[in-house]
Amino acid sequence: MRTAGLAAALFTVALLCSGGASAQPPSWLAQPPVATTDDYFAVATGESIVRARQSALAEVAQQVAVNLQSRTTQRLQKASGESNSQFVLQVNGQSLPLQFSNAEVIRQYQHQNSPKVSVLVKVPKQQVRNFLIDQLRLANQLQFPETSQPPEQLLWVLRYKGTLKQAAAYKLALQQLDTDVSAFSSINSQLENLLAAEQNLGVRVIASRELQPLANSIAQQLPNAAQADLWLQLEQQTQHRNTGNSFQQRRQLSVSLTSPKSPFREYHGMTLEVIGKGRTSQQAAQNAEQQLIVKLNRPFSDWLFQSN
Repeated sequence: MRTAGLAAALFTVALLCSGGASAQPPSWLAQPPVATTDDYFAVATGESIVRARQSALAEVAQQVAVNLQSRTTQRLQKASGESNSQFVLQVNGQSLPLQFSNAEVIRQYQHQNSPKVSVLVKVPKQQVRNFLIDQLRLANQLQFPETSQPPEQLLWVLRYKGTLKQAAAYKLALQQLDTDVSAFSSINSQLENLLAAEQNLGVRVIASRELQPLANSIAQQLPNAAQADLWLQLEQQTQHRNTGNSFQQRRQLSVSLTSPKSPFREYHGMTLEVIGKGRTSQQAAQNAEQQLIVKLNRPFSDWLFQSN
């Protein structure tokens, strides 16, 4: 801790002494990423200011990840796109988007005889805390429907299980950044209620033989109590198109959650659509199948209750 504090102090001194343009590279250019009491700082170089800033933000995200190492299992994934300021932390098996909305470039240096640019970026720690807190607000308002019938409880489980698991990980991350999380105490209790109820709930997937690969992929993610409280029914429409040197297959997969008993009430329905492409009709069909499997392998709340 004393070493980190000394590094931060030296970094601040170097920063204060490096103002103004100069033919010589500024001293801050050689500084490693560092965190002061209130801010994260990072230096990076790129082919443009945008790319250099993105690389510097990746260094800041890594600092945040390091802060979480003491009590969480984490790794950092950089988002694609040179102007994207969003990253993904893996905390306790959950993917947590981490976004920097107001990162400030406080120094920049154009390298001589080179198109490369170096930047020094500052991100306030409070900005990171505020982002994490914002992710917790919705989950903190959720209330498991204890008095509802099993189908309604099951719908709630499918819709919010991913949200609550992610929120619990966000809460842990926020706690590791020395922030009081007592205001979000209900998140863990609601997750416990959900997981307990899930043990007694079941969904049966109803699908034709040709849809069994997709049905099996879905079934692996569903509560599987012996008695089905809901049916998840799959139906598919397929269209083919030949554009000369290539083939396309358009698939529309209709997914509906219904009561397993007459009058077979539909509780929820949606449609996933993909367009497979290939040099043959078989390749196009395989490509469409792969796209559907990728969509269906996401958490339920990411596809079943959202638009295509």
